[in-house]
Amino acid sequence: MQSLRTAVKRDAERLSRSVSVQFDSICHEARLKRDLAVAEATLPQAVEGAGADSSASADELLARIPALMRQAASRVIEEQQRNPRDWLNVVKGWQSFYEAMKVGQVPPVAQRPAIEAQAVLNGIELAIQGKPLPAETVAVGGGEEAHPATVAGESWASVCRRALAKYRDRVGDSRYQMAQRRLPEIKVTTVTLAHVEAGLLEWSRERLRNVTPRTVKTQLDGMVSALRCVLPKLPMPRLKELQGVMQPRVDDREPMPVQAIREAIEGFKQRPASVKVRKGYGGGASQFDAIAVETLAVLGMRPRELMQAKSDAICEKTDVFGVKGWYFRVVSGKNKAAERDIPISDGARAVLDIDKLRAMLAWQENNPRSLHGAVSSMSTRFSKMTNGYTLYQMRHSWKDIAVRRGIDFEIRERLIGHRVRGVAAVYGSGVPLGLGLDAIEAVRSVLFAATKETDAES
Repeated sequence: MQSLRTAVKRDAERLSRSVSVQFDSICHEARLKRDLAVAEATLPQAVEGAGADSSASADELLARIPALMRQAASRVIEEQQRNPRDWLNVVKGWQSFYEAMKVGQVPPVAQRPAIEAQAVLNGIELAIQGKPLPAETVAVGGGEEAHPATVAGESWASVCRRALAKYRDRVGDSRYQMAQRRLPEIKVTTVTLAHVEAGLLEWSRERLRNVTPRTVKTQLDGMVSALRCVLPKLPMPRLKELQGVMQPRVDDREPMPVQAIREAIEGFKQRPASVKVRKGYGGGASQFDAIAVETLAVLGMRPRELMQAKSDAICEKTDVFGVKGWYFRVVSGKNKAAERDIPISDGARAVLDIDKLRAMLAWQENNPRSLHGAVSSMSTRFSKMTNGYTLYQMRHSWKDIAVRRGIDFEIRERLIGHRVRGVAAVYGSGVPLGLGLDAIEAVRSVLFAATKETDAES
């Protein structure tokens, strides 16, 4: 912070990341300049996948040949783009090295099977002459029914269509639409893994010029997840500017003390009404802070799930035993597991003030705002009220309380929108009304208990 001349820690983190990226770029250029001087150490690693396993079978070695040729050719193309004047001399040095490898004249640590050395030489020669390379296919699954993930000659647009068709059934609408919007922006020469990864990297570098690393990381993760539906071995592109982005802060992982949650809810309830009037509602969105905080604390919801809900989120339905009840329906969540119905009342008991919650949802529907802005605004007011705690920490508190009270694992995970693995994720209609209310009331009893005994237990 002193060297960067700033007293703000977040600014120092941002500036230091930029300095780190510049330093890595300088080091990368230096390594490229001495590449030929230490060819014995670097050239065996220039082509990924050239394994040193001398015990590999003949079939395994033959299976590597197309990929090795394509990777070697890609390296030549990269050198042409990086060094347009002297690339041929550099590539001739590589050829000399792999010719020596064919006859076992390189150090043992760098020695590879002769067939792999020849495959690299073939790939280099094809790239120099501008000739087509053998098509690469990536197998999915195994056994006699396995099919190639990509077909020789398949277009990039076709791969994207197949990936999005599968991805749509695995995630929420917002993540699907983001991938659908961004995937056509990726430019690739072929649909091989190496070229797809290179296209994603190039897109990321270009995108970083206009938006924040956090935005690029979010979009890149979504696109890679979609593409892995048909290219399961696609690696995650690594870029220095994106390392560490989207990682939660340590404080956000910590649960918020129960007493602090009680004080926050009571503080918002006792806060004087705002004198501001907007669209006929006094105080704007802040007038609903008390019910919003109570809802997040009692139901363990994500802040975004509540801020984007409309009046139809409170719905009535009948469970398998014929009992009618009221539920809070999350329809657009982080993923499919997040789309759930949370029980809030069976008519005789209610875990929340449904009338106040309805009023809040009606206001949100009639006063549309940016979702990011709505969450950020409320988070700021909550942080001021609690001296630095975050809304998301209450979700961690909910989980800890539920575990302490012995709530069934599947009920607990379904209530807060976590994925339940195996057959349990397929069968059943979600959270049973009675059991769900019992679980939520168990958490609520801890949050709003006033006895010293409960405080000590919490």
